[in-house]
Amino acid sequence: MKKIMSVITIATNLILIIVSCSDGTGPKDVNGSTTAFEWCFVPAGPYTYGFPENDKNYKGLRTIDYDYEIMKYEVTNKQYLTYLRQAYDSGDINVDSEYGIFSNQIVVEGYYIGDEYNDEGNYVLYSLNREIGENNISRIWYIDGDFFLDVPSGFSEGEYLNHPITDMTWFGAWHFADFYGWRLPNSREWEKAARGMTGYTYPWGNKIDGRMANYKDSGDPFDNGTTPVGYYNGINTVDINAETVNTINSVSPYGLYDMSGNASNWIHDWWYDAHVRMSRVVRGGTWENNYPTGSYPPYFSTLQAWAPSFSWTGSGIRCVRSVEPSRR
Repeated sequence: MKKIMSVITIATNLILIIVSCSDGTGPKDVNGSTTAFEWCFVPAGPYTYGFPENDKNYKGLRTIDYDYEIMKYEVTNKQYLTYLRQAYDSGDINVDSEYGIFSNQIVVEGYYIGDEYNDEGNYVLYSLNREIGENNISRIWYIDGDFFLDVPSGFSEGEYLNHPITDMTWFGAWHFADFYGWRLPNSREWEKAARGMTGYTYPWGNKIDGRMANYKDSGDPFDNGTTPVGYYNGINTVDINAETVNTINSVSPYGLYDMSGNASNWIHDWWYDAHVRMSRVVRGGTWENNYPTGSYPPYFSTLQAWAPSFSWTGSGIRCVRSVEPSRR
């Protein structure tokens, strides 16, 4: 009976992957890039969520009582560059070239509606013209009235257009979503899209290695740094133990890529803890985390939280949107 149920579960997950994501010209390989967004449909219903800290066999159930769609891939550098240019031209953002105590920072600012901890007004969305440093990440610069991508030595801009945009503040993630009429996922929506009813530790199963996700020293061509979104598709390759091997198609039950590793996702929710209650939740794991050694917990069991004004090279964006009645 257990074997039959396992087959049914696997078959159900495959069907979800096949039918839940919209067609489009989404990311396919290292050099491809697109400004189109692909969405995965998540139906109302139950899902498995994390487990009590001391009981690794526990799998609870929760329910979301509405349908929604969530991005199949994290927002890319190319997509964020397009947003910056569109928002700048429309007057929805501005570039402040004399920001900070010493007026020596260049930042993108945009309007935020305010909340219980932050007043309505303009906030920093992204810090421009910052050096890349020793890791293989990219950053956006603003020179002579335009935005462009700065990439690590030895790589071309084209190789990084399809990487996830990182290093924006929570306000920067919120503003991007709001500009297009979308929103950031809440923690429940994110976890359901990542796990479905599987109860897995990771979106694809209970084990992880360099064929499945981008983490510290995982063996991808961009170590250590971001990889193209959707890189772990069973086609691209990584180097593990001096051997070049194919990646494993590492999607969630609803067809999402990079829900563990590469870049984490800013979440709408507040972290309601007495010590960090003014922080926003972050889900997922990043290229900076060292998964196999156990130095970083499973992607769903522990939430991170950062001040909404904070940014770092592991923060990324994945939006959700409501489903039209005709889609149900």
